[in-house]
Amino acid sequence: MKYTDEQIGQAIDLLPEEMQDTLFSPENERVVQKIGIENGLLIDQLKTLNGIVNFSIMGLVAEDDFTSVVMKELSILEPQAKEIVQKD
Repeated sequence: MKYTDEQIGQAIDLLPEEMQDTLFSPENERVVQKIGIENGLLIDQLKTLNGIVNFSIMGLVAEDDFTSVVMKELSILEPQAKEIVQKD
């Protein structure tokens, strides 16, 4: 899952201000980290999960694809991915 800086910048610019605030909120990162830790993710997986969530907020990851992206990018099985997605 790779996006150019230009793609990311455009996606951020299209977000309403409150969504931009959420995207850059330390609270958002804490919530994602907590979910990842509760599901036994490793440090590198926690960083990846945070990125996936941010890309989702930006509209770069479709809601219908979120579980499969989590599975693929974190190299985890579907039950664990579904558990993470349900909490996210």
